[in-house]
Amino acid sequence: MRRFILIILVVATTSACTTPVPPPTPIAPAATSTSLPPTITAREPLDYRAAMKPEFAADIDRFEAAPHYQIDLTIAPDLKSYSATQIVTYTNAETVTLPEVYFRLFPNSPAYGGQLKITALRANGVDVKPQYELDNTAMRIDLAQPLKPGEAIEFELAYTAQVPTEEVEIGYNRFGWHNNVLALPGFYPLIPVYDDEGWNVEVAPAQGDTVFSDTALYRVNVTAPSDQVVVASGTCQATSSGATQTVQCVSGPMRDFMIAMSADYEVKSDVVDGVKLNSYYLKEDAEAGARVWEAQAAAVKSYDRRIGPYPFSELDVVETPTSAGGIEYPGLVVIADSLYTSQSTFREGVVAHEVAHQWWYSLVGNDQIDEPWLDEAFAQFTTALYYRDQYGAASMQGYVEQALTALYARVKGTDQDKRADLPVGAYSESQYSPIVYGKAALFFNALYEALGDAKFDQFMQEYFQTYRYGVAYPKDLLAIAAKYVGQAKLDALVKEWITGP
Repeated sequence: MRRFILIILVVATTSACTTPVPPPTPIAPAATSTSLPPTITAREPLDYRAAMKPEFAADIDRFEAAPHYQIDLTIAPDLKSYSATQIVTYTNAETVTLPEVYFRLFPNSPAYGGQLKITALRANGVDVKPQYELDNTAMRIDLAQPLKPGEAIEFELAYTAQVPTEEVEIGYNRFGWHNNVLALPGFYPLIPVYDDEGWNVEVAPAQGDTVFSDTALYRVNVTAPSDQVVVASGTCQATSSGATQTVQCVSGPMRDFMIAMSADYEVKSDVVDGVKLNSYYLKEDAEAGARVWEAQAAAVKSYDRRIGPYPFSELDVVETPTSAGGIEYPGLVVIADSLYTSQSTFREGVVAHEVAHQWWYSLVGNDQIDEPWLDEAFAQFTTALYYRDQYGAASMQGYVEQALTALYARVKGTDQDKRADLPVGAYSESQYSPIVYGKAALFFNALYEALGDAKFDQFMQEYFQTYRYGVAYPKDLLAIAAKYVGQAKLDALVKEWITGP
């Protein structure tokens, strides 16, 4: 989730969404394409397989029809703005004809606090004028020829953006330039999921996660000041030329693409289970950065064994000034700098939780806005398994009591208690963590107690293998769970922990 709002343990940590941010001013319609080059700057491309562990390199071949994003991104010297050109090849993988395609413009949402302006747009080489919706956070492109199932279309875009330099508390301060760190989640126009509800477009919620997207492939070239240490989803190579550097990145099959950078970053790296694990931290936080790497490595070992192998060649954990405990992105998670400068006992659990999201959200996708319990509660309970593997059964039980049971106790038996399968927006700030991270996570704990350790692992492995790189819905998880615990027992657990008040 986005944010594991320091949900661990009963000590109350504050959530980040307290100060509203004014909505962005309307952005202008797309201009003519005079500012859009015929093609993105040609460079010797990295192979997508470079982002995969060798034994998973062939997975790339499964995604020829997935969305392909090619982005040339230029960061301004003062790090407060950027410009980009982007080519997206989108194939209609649905069973219905699509008369339009949507892009999400996350920087324009109050939860991001920036300003993104489309300056040029073409569809299959023809200039088009989009329609802006949801306070300019969604862009609809009505197609001249509706896109039939199996057909592909190419979009070319150019855009500029301003990033916030003051704290954006409503969205966990996730996006912008703060404390000499530039964090750029959702910096680019992104095509959302189309499913039986249609296009999934809605204003990013003030709390929780914001992205619901299909697995895609990314090739991103970043031009940035040479003094910046650039960290990104996937695998990157950097070349410097005077005051600037070019960082070429490719992803494996990932749902979105994240970039962070700072001149103050240092890194601890080593290989675990065939994955290069990188812990990026600010120079003054070297000791905490090393501890973060240790938790990251232990989590990968635990989840590789219990759930299934992490398929990518790298995993980055990055210190940023987010006001959440941590935020997950594919191949990269961020941890709040406040946890590096303190002796907080929360830090290890936050790292383990965010790494768990590489399995529950990144690899097995879900609707994080409408069904946040599916990945957040699962990641929260998977963290309990991390504590068992690291410190034994008593430590796991202590984590469950402190981070799940005590968290839910804040609202249990009060008029604040709700069912746990509601959208993010259905919960107040005081309800969200206790219900999604506490109550819903106790469903997985109850399932674990009913199945036992080994059988629960089998359940996770089947769910993971069935929906890896795909999108799962609650009915999908529950159908697999019923095979292991029985329908009657499952129904009772769902009623007690998910659908009950």
